[in-house]
This record gives sequence, structure tokens and C-alpha cells, in this order.
Amino acid sequence: MTSSTSAVGAPSLEVRTLATGYGDLQVVWDVSFAVHPGQITALVGRNGSGKTSTLRAISGLNKLTGGSVHLLGEDAGTAGVAERVHRGLAYVQEGKRVFRRLTVEQNLILGAHTRRLSRTELRDQLTGTYDLFPILQEKSGALAGSMSGGQQQMLAIGQALMAKPQVLMLDEPSGGLAPAIVAEVMARIGALADAGLGILLVEQSIDAALNIAHDVVVLDNGRVSFAGRVSESHPDQIREAVLGEYVGAIGLQRSNKAVGSVETKEQDMGGRSH
Repeated sequence: MTSSTSAVGAPSLEVRTLATGYGDLQVVWDVSFAVHPGQITALVGRNGSGKTSTLRAISGLNKLTGGSVHLLGEDAGTAGVAERVHRGLAYVQEGKRVFRRLTVEQNLILGAHTRRLSRTELRDQLTGTYDLFPILQEKSGALAGSMSGGQQQMLAIGQALMAKPQVLMLDEPSGGLAPAIVAEVMARIGALADAGLGILLVEQSIDAALNIAHDVVVLDNGRVSFAGRVSESHPDQIREAVLGEYVGAIGLQRSNKAVGSVETKEQDMGGRSH
């Protein structure tokens, strides 16, 4: 977990009783949480729990069917996707979505197109992104499609940073990456928070998320089943909120195996004593 202090002041992003879905199918109900500057809020849950749908609703890709989204204190619920980006929201979708036939630097420059940056501002953003991800500068002239999965994930994050966001939403940044690369990507995400960026992190790897997050929100079947500060929550409590009955079943199996093992040892000892 990062060492930043407790969240203070107004949130960069505040979600209030958010509801969303697809057509007539509602998949998320009454979801509320906040993301503060310099803090990471982890949104975790089983597959199909509504995590990605929540991010899509916040970004404007999915329609709100209830509740509100506030960016930097202002209601953004009726704003379009481009307007939310302009107001300071960036969204890195799952799957390392980069333009494979463009160079690394061309990908980064495209990330800034909604902000209409001056040449000086654009160069400053490139410099900052290259400082965070030196491999991107090293490969700035290479085609994005020639990079490894981990490098493409860094490029996707760098592309989002070019829009100068106040809030960065990340959907499964560790997906498909080797453990060593996951650790590197997570370290960079933590560094972004340390620099003052508010981050909403959707992550399937609970341990990876809890290692850098300040707050955690667990979704279960489209509803919040647990929310709290990571520092005040036991990891097993969070895992059980995510996995529910599965954790209980595993614990029962382990308990039964332990009892069976003890009984077997006692029988063996009894047999040897005669």
C-alpha cells in the first residue's frame, strides 16, 4: 500500500447512487464512492459484478439510468465522452488498446488531441510521460504493434496521461501480463498517485490492487457489498467480500482436511504403540 496520508479535501471524482445497464437490462444499482487527489480507489469484484459497466457509465460510454457523476465538484452526468475528457477524466480500457500501426510517439500525440495543447504544452506532456515510462522514449519511433504486452499497457496509460487528466480510470491494467511486469506497471500507477493524480483502479488481482490502493470498493452482482480504507481493513475480509461463499467453502475444505490429517496421524500413532 502506498504511504500517502488519508484523503482530505474535495474529491476529484464522486459517484452517487450510480445505476446503469445495457438497453432494458440494468446491471449496476446504487453504487457510490469517491476518488481523491493523490489517492487510489480500487474497484474489485468477481467477473460480471459490474466493474467495467461502472467505469463505462462514469466515462459517458454507457448511459446513466440513475444517480450522478461529479468531476471536480461539477455534475458531469449529461456531458458527452469528449467533454468529460476535457474536464479532466481519462479512461484506459481493458485490453491494451493502442494504434498498432502507428509509432509510439504518434499514439501519445493522439492522446492529447481533445485538449488542443500548444506545441510547448504537448512537448511538456511528452517529456513527463517519457520520464514515467522511459521505455516509451526508447521506442518512440517503433510501431506500437511491435511492442510487448507490458509495453503496450504502459503506452495505453501514457496515451491517457497526454490529455492532462485529474482523474485516471484503469480497467484491468495487469490483464495478460507476467508477474514481474505487473509489479512494474503497478509501481508506475502508484507513482502517479504520489504525484497527485486521483486514480480509479479496476483490478482482478486483489493482492496487486490492495498493495497500492488507499480505498477499496467491492461490487457483487452490481451492488456495493463492501467499502472502506485499505489500511483499516483485513485483506481476508476484502477477499471474502469479493469471493463470498467460495472463500467459505475453501476454508471448510481446508478445515476438514486438517481434521482428517490429525485423525489419520492419531490412528497411525495408536497402531504403532501396540
